[in-house]
Amino acid sequence: MGSPKQGRRGLGLSIIFLLIFSQIIFIAGIFQYNKNQYINQGLSNNPIENRNSFVVNSVLSYCYDFIIAEDQMYVLGSMGLEILDILEPSEPIVSTLNETFSHISPLSLTKEENTILIGFTQFFQNTSLMKIQIDQDPNKIIEVDIWNSIIKKMVLRNNTLYSLTTKNEEWFFLIHNATNIEDMNLIGNTSVDVYTYPLNYEDIPDFYVHENNCFFITEEGNLAVYQINNTKQLSFIKEYSFTNLKSMYFYEEYLFTCDEMGLRILNYSNVENLNLVKQYIITEAQSVQVNNEIAYLATNKQFITLDISNLEEIGIMNQYVLGRREPMDLMKVEMKDNLVIVMTEDWITNYVGYSWYLYIFDVTNPDKIKRIYPASIPIDFWRTLKIVLYVLLAGIPIAIITGVVLVITRKK
Repeated sequence: MGSPKQGRRGLGLSIIFLLIFSQIIFIAGIFQYNKNQYINQGLSNNPIENRNSFVVNSVLSYCYDFIIAEDQMYVLGSMGLEILDILEPSEPIVSTLNETFSHISPLSLTKEENTILIGFTQFFQNTSLMKIQIDQDPNKIIEVDIWNSIIKKMVLRNNTLYSLTTKNEEWFFLIHNATNIEDMNLIGNTSVDVYTYPLNYEDIPDFYVHENNCFFITEEGNLAVYQINNTKQLSFIKEYSFTNLKSMYFYEEYLFTCDEMGLRILNYSNVENLNLVKQYIITEAQSVQVNNEIAYLATNKQFITLDISNLEEIGIMNQYVLGRREPMDLMKVEMKDNLVIVMTEDWITNYVGYSWYLYIFDVTNPDKIKRIYPASIPIDFWRTLKIVLYVLLAGIPIAIITGVVLVITRKK
């Protein structure tokens, strides 16, 4: 049986232990609070936690598409068109926010050489077709035409404008001679049933034009291939099954496709029988670009560089983990010289809305992806000093009480 002195000493040590434990909880709370403040102010090193996305927009806005032209990035969202200057990719800035047309909704944009076309609609009654001539004034938008239909998607290619439009609850695929943008001639008009009507405002139909064929991503997430015949009408060829097809990219004789099952590489020399060359299994592939036998792939979780010099043995070169997001309406990869731009959109539960996220990577060395935007955030000196002071202040009561308890137990 222990002596009373030992019992008092044990009680004193128990008190000290409880005090230390409570102070640890207190300090942990301080660190968590500061971490949350750090994130909420948009200072997180990992943009997955960044609730204040770079692009200046409002919550409950959608990001539809973006294109790169020279040192400008044109971003199309439900709140309007934003033009970002990426001359210094580590510090992109909003060079022009188009407020002139903020009362009408942008739907589609496309680019060929120095010409950008943007389709705006007002009350979903017609489309105002606007142009930006990059070589003249990259920030000046002028109206060139008004259509009595709604343009949902358009592609400008080889002085020809291909557009998917709706009118009177029907879908039409239009082809215009766009040699003179201000005076285009309609040369093809085909009624298509790739999508049902009405289509949700945030659901943007997608198609790609390559050579004399048009590749539609159907409402079911499959691939429907049409031929553009000599009379500029669409002729259905075949539909191929996919698991929620997201995007595609043409490179040499290959078609790279992204869906929930991964990256599929098809030989499209015979569109009536697309031949599967290789399937790279990776969850939720979203968008891909290919350059110099390197594939730049974005998934729901990461940005990856893949060596495709040997399609039989595709090898991962490097990856940057983005973090898990909920299903997105947009995740797109574009390239500019040695830069890869990744734009994503995600539902933010805490804010009950959508937000945009912008990443810019330097892939000069594909084996070592370098994120240059958002840049690494330097240590906040004053915030760090404040945390240190909190810790010191929290430790003072522990030291005083511990000393008092030890003195009392020793005297007794």
